[in-house]
Amino acid sequence: MTRSQRVMAALQRLSDQTGVPVDDMIQWLAQHATADLDLVTNDQLEKLRKEVLSWTAKTTPQNGSSTQLALTQAAAELARDERLAQLLKNLILRDASDEQVEIAIRICKRYGLDPLLRHVVFIAGQLYITRDGLMHLAHSSGQLDGIEVEAVRDDDGRWIATARVYRKDMSRPFVYSAHQAEHEVPTSRAWQKAPRAMTIKCAEVMALRRAFAVALPGAAEVGLDDEATVV
Repeated sequence: MTRSQRVMAALQRLSDQTGVPVDDMIQWLAQHATADLDLVTNDQLEKLRKEVLSWTAKTTPQNGSSTQLALTQAAAELARDERLAQLLKNLILRDASDEQVEIAIRICKRYGLDPLLRHVVFIAGQLYITRDGLMHLAHSSGQLDGIEVEAVRDDDGRWIATARVYRKDMSRPFVYSAHQAEHEVPTSRAWQKAPRAMTIKCAEVMALRRAFAVALPGAAEVGLDDEATVV
């Protein structure tokens, strides 16, 4: 997401919270700062916020304090998102586009995940959730009642792992069996060194996704381990 798109999103939030049209705010910026939204700074947004407060205070003085709080929170959220996007581009998702970083941030907000802890990864341009991300989501829900896993070899000597995820609010577990032959990536060092552990990881990921209704696909499902950083 470009700077101008972030500014527009902030203006839209201000408009939703105060009733002041976005066009009026853009006009104010053009007159008192710059007409190029790509060049609008956080300080200028703060000045605009104060100006909007003065407009709304004239019509709804009784709501002034709550409006000011809402606008302050919106400005702070914009600053946090921009800082997070910068950190992700520099440290985690180095080859990701601005749009991919924006998608990662929005998805993480939706599920309560932390992209800095690698709860999500991009693989071939597709966003995936990691097992760590799913475990974080499960524990945070307060409904996880345990996971059981068993692994056996098939007739060809390959692993079959079955995971059962229990929820406190449901009487029966969510069960999934993963077959090494269906998930492994022969060129992956993780699969070469620990095929049993990787097969178990696939089973856990699928069972957790079903138990906690996560639409985002799991990285282990395509045979990659949680350390994947491919974009």
